[in-house]
Amino acid sequence: AQLQVEMGASEWALKPELARQEYNV
Repeated sequence: AQLQVEMGASEWALKPELARQEYNV
């Protein structure tokens, strides 16, 4: 899960909506 947070950091800035759905799982 921590790896996803690190890799998702850039996604959060570019597309937070998409990242939010992934973290919502």
